Amino acid sequence: LFALWSMKLDGNEAQVVEENARYIKLDLPIETGKTWLGNKYNNVDTLSPIGPEWTSHYQEADVPWSSGAIDLMHTALVNHLDYFNIFERRKRSERYARGVGLVYKENIDTNYYRGYTATAVRDTGKIGIYQQTLLRYGK
Repeated sequence: LFALWSMKLDGNEAQVVEENARYIKLDLPIETGKTWLGNKYNNVDTLSPIGPEWTSHYQEADVPWSSGAIDLMHTALVNHLDYFNIFERRKRSERYARGVGLVYKENIDTNYYRGYTATAVRDTGKIGIYQQTLLRYGK
C-alpha cells in the first residue's frame, strides 16, 4: 500500500490516519479553549522550525456557522497549527458540525527564501492554499 487513510474513535479521541500518519482531530468533550497534542502519534514535523508537536485547540464550540450554501446550528472550529514568521506561514484548521462531521478545512503553506550565489541574488517562494467546504449533505 502506498498511503493508508482511516478513521476511528478511541476513547475520547477522534483519530484519523492520513497518508500513514495518525492525527487526533477531535478530543471529546468539545469545549472552547481545550487543547491536546494533535500529532502525538506521529513524527511528521520533527524537522519543522515550529517543533514536532502540534497543539490543537477548540477556538469555537457549539456555534452556528454558514458555508453560504448551508446553515448549521452546532459547529466547532479546531485549530491544529498556526505558525507565522517573516519567512513562513503554516496553518491547519477544520470545522466540524454535530450530526454531519467535517464541513470546512483550510491548509495554508507559504514560504519565502532568498538565496545568494557568486553572481546573483535569487528570491524563491511558494504559496499553497487548500480550502474544502461542504456544500450539501443528505439527512
